Amino acid sequence: MVKTYLSPPSTLLIFRGLNPSKFTFTMTPSLFLSEISDWPAKATGYYVSLPFSPEVGDTLTVEEINFEHGVVVTVFPDISGMVLVTTREYEQTLFVLFGTLLGSIFGLLQTGGLVMSKFEDGYNYVVNKIKEKLNFEMFGRNMERLRTIFGNSTLVGEFTTAELTVGDVTMDLKDREIKITQSVIL
Repeated sequence: MVKTYLSPPSTLLIFRGLNPSKFTFTMTPSLFLSEISDWPAKATGYYVSLPFSPEVGDTLTVEEINFEHGVVVTVFPDISGMVLVTTREYEQTLFVLFGTLLGSIFGLLQTGGLVMSKFEDGYNYVVNKIKEKLNFEMFGRNMERLRTIFGNSTLVGEFTTAELTVGDVTMDLKDREIKITQSVIL
């Protein structure tokens, strides 16, 4: 179906007069053949086209309408000397078969890569959580050691000592100044 509209050149004008408005349509015979069951096996008809824009005929103003009578439209149907043939057929060649197989292989490989990527992300998440937990536990053990060494005491000020004993280890601190400027309560 072809639809076309023609309007006067101005809104103050209307179609009226003996000079016709002209429409030209080209009709091309069409044949449709199909091997695929979704369409009819054979169908015929016409392919209709509009090769040129419509030509505007006589137009008049409202004041001039009484002096002319009739509206003339001329339609020129033109039958094309060619035939449009459309065929739908199965095309199963080795090229299509190999292309399909190749596409399937790459699709499966990409799916496998996607699964591996998601698995790796999950694995890294679990490993990082375990590392965080171990670091937190080690921090807790180190805090416990510091409590054992220093007790629940507050150290403020400057002092000089000769030695520091922690367990079985004695460290010589002669002529070293230890400055603690902040209270430490463990």
